[in-house]
Amino acid sequence: MEARAVKILGAAKRANLEEVYNTYYRGAAHPSITSLNRHLKVNANEEVEGLHWGPNAADVADTMNNSCTAAIYLAAYAQRLVQKHGVFDGLDQCWDRYKALVEGTKPG
Repeated sequence: MEARAVKILGAAKRANLEEVYNTYYRGAAHPSITSLNRHLKVNANEEVEGLHWGPNAADVADTMNNSCTAAIYLAAYAQRLVQKHGVFDGLDQCWDRYKALVEGTKPG
């Protein structure tokens, strides 16, 4: 059997996760011209003076938040598939802790 490329959108649709795909994956995998502007150095007159190179620490929190959200959704989806008593004990507490952390990181 030969391996085939995974079509991420198709997989998301089959797993009934198209909303999650559109929210978290699409923007990261398919950047827009507007989103690429963060890599430009501009002056007060909005003239491009150069490019930003290297990691941007401001994006780390968003990246971690999106990664954790994806992990929680994956665990919840796996829980629905497995439906075996005790396998996912503690997931509700993880979900509650995650929500509290997200609320604590929202700009005030």
